[in-house]
Amino acid sequence: MDTERDNIRRCTDVIERVTGVRPTGWTSPRATGSKHTCDLLTQAGYRWTGDHNDRDLPQVLPTAHGPLVSLMHSDHSDVRSAAAGPYAYRDLHRVLLDHLRAAPGPGVFHLTVHAHVGHVLTYQGVTR
Repeated sequence: MDTERDNIRRCTDVIERVTGVRPTGWTSPRATGSKHTCDLLTQAGYRWTGDHNDRDLPQVLPTAHGPLVSLMHSDHSDVRSAAAGPYAYRDLHRVLLDHLRAAPGPGVFHLTVHAHVGHVLTYQGVTR
């Protein structure tokens, strides 16, 4: 648990030093936090996490240090599915967005773009 706490602190400090803004949200590598992550995040002042994929809509999680909003993570719309090519990736998201817009009630369009892949997608023309 101390190692994870130190990692959260180090990452937070680096992001704040580089951007000038303290982050308020956190997603663990591979969105795989530990059983301690939520408590450690609220202790560090975070307000949301993107580590969970067990719900369709955001939820508020109780922790020892206050509430933490959980925003779902989706492997279905993760940029790793771009292996089929940039246009297939774009089309996947068009279908997902159309589905959400047609569904009754609230919905969340979740898009994960890893920096090392997002640059390639933009360069190859997905944003056009």
